[in-house]
Amino acid sequence: MPTMKQLRSPVLAATLISALVATPAAANASFANRSLGLSFSAFKLVGDDGLVDFGLPLALEGSFYVENGFVLFLNVAAAIFYQKQFVGAANQGGFVWGGGGQVGARYLFLEENVRPYAELHLAVLGIGKAAGGAEDNMAVTNAPKVFAGPGAAVGVDYFAGDSVSIGVRGFFDLYITLIAAPRYSFGGGLNVATYF
Repeated sequence: MPTMKQLRSPVLAATLISALVATPAAANASFANRSLGLSFSAFKLVGDDGLVDFGLPLALEGSFYVENGFVLFLNVAAAIFYQKQFVGAANQGGFVWGGGGQVGARYLFLEENVRPYAELHLAVLGIGKAAGGAEDNMAVTNAPKVFAGPGAAVGVDYFAGDSVSIGVRGFFDLYITLIAAPRYSFGGGLNVATYF
Protein backbone atom coordinates (compact mmCIF):
# COMPACT_ATOMS: atom_id res chain seq x y z
CA MET A 1 0.00 0.00 0.00
CA PRO A 2 1.44 3.42 -1.00
CA THR A 3 2.32 5.85 1.74
CA MET A 4 1.18 9.48 1.95
CA LYS A 5 4.59 10.62 0.82
CA GLN A 6 4.36 8.43 -2.30
CA LEU A 7 0.85 9.75 -3.14
CA ARG A 8 1.78 13.40 -2.70
CA SER A 9 3.54 13.79 -6.09
CA PRO A 10 0.73 12.28 -8.25
CA VAL A 11 -1.93 14.26 -6.35
CA LEU A 12 0.07 17.48 -6.74
CA ALA A 13 0.57 16.79 -10.47
CA ALA A 14 -3.15 16.05 -10.99
CA THR A 15 -4.11 19.25 -9.15
CA LEU A 16 -1.70 21.33 -11.23
CA ILE A 17 -2.96 19.82 -14.52
CA SER A 18 -6.59 20.41 -13.49
CA ALA A 19 -5.85 24.04 -12.67
CA LEU A 20 -4.08 24.61 -15.99
CA VAL A 21 -6.90 22.99 -17.99
CA ALA A 22 -9.67 24.85 -16.12
CA THR A 23 -8.05 28.31 -16.26
CA PRO A 24 -8.32 28.90 -20.05
CA ALA A 25 -11.96 27.75 -20.04
CA ALA A 26 -12.87 30.28 -17.37
CA ALA A 27 -10.90 33.00 -19.14
CA ASN A 28 -12.79 32.49 -22.41
CA ALA A 29 -16.01 34.03 -21.10
CA SER A 30 -16.35 37.64 -22.20
CA PHE A 31 -16.87 40.42 -19.70
CA ALA A 32 -17.69 43.00 -22.41
CA ASN A 33 -21.08 44.71 -22.13
CA ARG A 34 -22.01 44.96 -25.81
CA SER A 35 -22.39 42.47 -28.64
CA LEU A 36 -23.13 42.51 -32.34
CA GLY A 37 -24.07 39.38 -34.25
CA LEU A 38 -25.87 37.57 -37.05
CA SER A 39 -28.53 34.89 -36.78
CA PHE A 40 -30.32 32.61 -39.21
CA SER A 41 -33.57 30.95 -38.24
CA ALA A 42 -36.66 29.25 -39.58
CA PHE A 43 -40.20 29.50 -38.27
CA LYS A 44 -43.73 28.36 -39.02
CA LEU A 45 -46.55 30.90 -39.07
CA VAL A 46 -49.92 29.54 -37.96
CA GLY A 47 -53.28 31.26 -38.44
CA ASP A 48 -52.47 33.47 -41.44
CA ASP A 49 -55.57 32.24 -43.29
CA GLY A 50 -53.40 29.53 -44.79
CA LEU A 51 -51.51 31.99 -47.02
CA VAL A 52 -48.04 32.06 -45.43
CA ASP A 53 -46.57 28.75 -44.35
CA PHE A 54 -43.02 29.47 -43.14
CA GLY A 55 -40.29 32.11 -43.06
CA LEU A 56 -36.48 32.14 -43.20
CA PRO A 57 -35.13 35.33 -41.58
CA LEU A 58 -31.53 36.55 -41.51
CA ALA A 59 -31.11 39.02 -38.63
CA LEU A 60 -28.57 41.52 -37.36
CA GLU A 61 -28.67 41.65 -33.55
CA GLY A 62 -27.19 43.97 -30.96
CA SER A 63 -27.26 43.57 -27.19
CA PHE A 64 -26.24 45.46 -24.07
CA TYR A 65 -25.53 43.82 -20.70
CA VAL A 66 -27.24 45.85 -17.95
CA GLU A 67 -26.38 44.05 -14.67
CA ASN A 68 -27.23 41.01 -12.54
CA GLY A 69 -27.66 38.77 -15.59
CA PHE A 70 -30.05 41.06 -17.52
CA VAL A 71 -29.37 41.87 -21.19
CA LEU A 72 -31.35 44.24 -23.47
CA PHE A 73 -31.37 43.31 -27.15
CA LEU A 74 -32.71 44.35 -30.54
CA ASN A 75 -32.67 42.36 -33.76
CA VAL A 76 -33.71 43.46 -37.24
CA ALA A 77 -34.34 40.83 -39.91
CA ALA A 78 -34.86 40.47 -43.64
CA ALA A 79 -36.79 37.33 -44.51
CA ILE A 80 -38.06 35.11 -47.28
CA PHE A 81 -41.57 33.69 -46.78
CA TYR A 82 -43.23 30.81 -48.56
CA GLN A 83 -46.69 32.06 -49.50
CA LYS A 84 -49.50 29.92 -50.86
CA GLN A 85 -51.30 31.54 -53.79
CA PHE A 86 -54.70 30.21 -54.78
CA VAL A 87 -55.80 30.71 -58.38
CA GLY A 88 -59.16 29.05 -58.95
CA ALA A 89 -58.79 25.51 -57.62
CA ALA A 90 -55.01 25.41 -58.12
CA ASN A 91 -52.52 26.07 -55.36
CA GLN A 92 -49.44 27.82 -56.73
CA GLY A 93 -46.85 28.41 -54.02
CA GLY A 94 -44.23 31.11 -54.21
CA PHE A 95 -41.71 33.07 -52.18
CA VAL A 96 -42.15 36.67 -51.07
CA TRP A 97 -39.87 39.11 -49.25
CA GLY A 98 -40.53 40.53 -45.83
CA GLY A 99 -38.88 41.47 -42.60
CA GLY A 100 -39.35 42.12 -38.95
CA GLY A 101 -37.56 42.13 -35.66
CA GLN A 102 -37.67 41.70 -31.92
CA VAL A 103 -36.83 43.96 -29.00
CA GLY A 104 -36.71 42.77 -25.41
CA ALA A 105 -34.75 41.53 -22.42
CA ARG A 106 -32.90 38.32 -21.58
CA TYR A 107 -31.97 36.82 -18.26
CA LEU A 108 -28.68 34.87 -18.21
CA PHE A 109 -28.82 31.90 -15.82
CA LEU A 110 -25.01 31.57 -15.99
CA GLU A 111 -22.36 34.09 -17.02
CA GLU A 112 -19.53 31.70 -17.85
CA ASN A 113 -18.48 29.98 -21.09
CA VAL A 114 -21.92 28.42 -21.43
CA ARG A 115 -24.73 30.95 -21.00
CA PRO A 116 -28.30 29.58 -20.97
CA TYR A 117 -31.00 32.26 -21.01
CA ALA A 118 -34.71 33.00 -21.19
CA GLU A 119 -36.17 36.11 -22.79
CA LEU A 120 -39.33 38.14 -23.24
CA HIS A 121 -39.70 40.37 -26.28
CA LEU A 122 -42.00 42.33 -28.58
CA ALA A 123 -42.02 40.95 -32.12
CA VAL A 124 -42.93 42.64 -35.41
CA LEU A 125 -43.41 40.75 -38.68
CA GLY A 126 -44.00 42.25 -42.13
CA ILE A 127 -44.92 40.09 -45.14
CA GLY A 128 -44.69 41.58 -48.63
CA LYS A 129 -47.22 41.35 -51.44
CA ALA A 130 -46.99 38.26 -53.65
CA ALA A 131 -45.83 38.85 -57.19
CA GLY A 132 -48.94 37.33 -58.80
CA GLY A 133 -51.41 39.56 -56.96
CA ALA A 134 -53.90 36.69 -56.73
CA GLU A 135 -56.58 36.30 -54.09
CA ASP A 136 -57.98 33.05 -52.80
CA ASN A 137 -61.65 31.99 -52.81
CA MET A 138 -62.13 33.46 -49.31
CA ALA A 139 -61.46 36.97 -50.68
CA VAL A 140 -58.36 37.42 -48.53
CA THR A 141 -56.48 40.33 -50.03
CA ASN A 142 -52.94 39.97 -51.22
CA ALA A 143 -51.79 43.30 -49.75
CA PRO A 144 -48.67 43.50 -47.59
CA LYS A 145 -49.32 42.51 -43.96
CA VAL A 146 -47.81 43.65 -40.68
CA PHE A 147 -48.24 41.75 -37.41
CA ALA A 148 -47.04 42.60 -33.89
CA GLY A 149 -47.24 41.04 -30.45
CA PRO A 150 -45.44 39.56 -27.44
CA GLY A 151 -43.07 36.62 -27.54
CA ALA A 152 -40.72 34.47 -25.51
CA ALA A 153 -37.57 32.46 -26.20
CA VAL A 154 -35.00 30.20 -24.61
CA GLY A 155 -31.46 29.66 -25.80
CA VAL A 156 -27.86 29.00 -24.94
CA ASP A 157 -24.67 30.72 -26.07
CA TYR A 158 -21.22 29.10 -25.98
CA PHE A 159 -18.04 31.18 -26.01
CA ALA A 160 -15.67 29.73 -28.58
CA GLY A 161 -13.07 32.40 -27.75
CA ASP A 162 -12.55 35.48 -25.61
CA SER A 163 -15.05 37.59 -27.52
CA VAL A 164 -16.92 35.26 -29.92
CA SER A 165 -20.00 33.20 -29.09
CA ILE A 166 -22.13 30.75 -31.03
CA GLY A 167 -25.59 29.78 -29.92
CA VAL A 168 -28.96 28.21 -30.53
CA ARG A 169 -32.37 29.68 -29.75
CA GLY A 170 -36.00 28.57 -29.84
CA PHE A 171 -38.82 31.13 -29.86
CA PHE A 172 -42.60 31.60 -29.83
CA ASP A 173 -44.39 34.80 -30.92
CA LEU A 174 -48.10 35.66 -30.60
CA TYR A 175 -49.37 38.25 -33.10
CA ILE A 176 -52.46 40.14 -31.97
CA THR A 177 -54.82 41.62 -34.55
CA LEU A 178 -58.03 43.58 -34.07
CA ILE A 179 -59.95 42.23 -37.07
CA ALA A 180 -59.00 38.54 -37.10
CA ALA A 181 -58.07 35.65 -34.85
CA PRO A 182 -54.57 35.82 -33.32
CA ARG A 183 -51.71 34.33 -35.30
CA TYR A 184 -48.58 32.80 -33.86
CA SER A 185 -45.20 31.56 -34.97
CA PHE A 186 -42.64 29.20 -33.52
CA GLY A 187 -39.18 28.28 -34.65
CA GLY A 188 -35.51 28.21 -33.90
CA GLY A 189 -32.17 29.32 -35.18
CA LEU A 190 -28.41 29.65 -34.90
CA ASN A 191 -26.42 32.78 -34.09
CA VAL A 192 -22.86 34.03 -33.89
CA ALA A 193 -21.84 37.21 -32.05
CA THR A 194 -18.80 39.22 -31.13
CA TYR A 195 -18.48 41.08 -27.81
CA PHE A 196 -16.77 44.43 -27.34
